[in-house]
Amino acid sequence: MLLPLVVSATFASAEPAQASDAIVDIPLTHDAKVFSRYDDDYPAILTFFSQLSESEIKSFYDAELGEPTSAKTVYGRLELKYSQNDRSYRVIIDSLQENHREVDVLVSE
Repeated sequence: MLLPLVVSATFASAEPAQASDAIVDIPLTHDAKVFSRYDDDYPAILTFFSQLSESEIKSFYDAELGEPTSAKTVYGRLELKYSQNDRSYRVIIDSLQENHREVDVLVSE
């Protein structure tokens, strides 16, 4: 029972997506509420929350990054891998929790 309380507190503290002085440009969905951002160097990591469905988030990243090189579900999370401009992107979409999904994006050179 502690997990839903922690997730709620975490989601409540998330900030709306905003421009930053990032070196690594990581695409965000229109409704992204950024929780953590480490995009000033590689490997870059971005975690945000979205109310979009899993398929809408996947479609967004397909449009932004092209067709995934792999897609698999691990522990109930959809893990997508993309390759674009000599960079590797790993997008992990968590299952729905209290009307939102956690999305982790990892980018490496």
